[in-house]
Amino acid sequence: MPQKFLERAKPISTALREASCGKVIGSLGFHGYSEAELPQLASLKAVEIGFALSKNFWGMGLMPEALAAVIGHLFDSLGYEALVCGYFEGNVRSQRVQEKCGFSRIKRVSCTTKLGEIKEEWLSVIYRK
Repeated sequence: MPQKFLERAKPISTALREASCGKVIGSLGFHGYSEAELPQLASLKAVEIGFALSKNFWGMGLMPEALAAVIGHLFDSLGYEALVCGYFEGNVRSQRVQEKCGFSRIKRVSCTTKLGEIKEEWLSVIYRK
């Protein structure tokens, strides 16, 4: 990531809590993205978004709502020009969340997970209008 954007791309993550009991049901955050994977974004102020949600809360529209709010904040309040999001091949639910929020799939890459597994990942991007 270009030096001028590093300060604004410090990793930030927040817990998603179920309103009635306060139980953590997921997370959503953003951090720097790999310029090596997406050099076409190097001249833009960009960041990568990641999210996770407990299976018990899938299909309720919670993640698209939370992600849309974060996208609005990153574009409107923090001035980002592009946002990157990825999902592992076959993760239809994450793919669908990204599509609902306006992301477009742009590149397939191989990556190593935190557990040391090599997986295929699709990277998607949304640009500020």
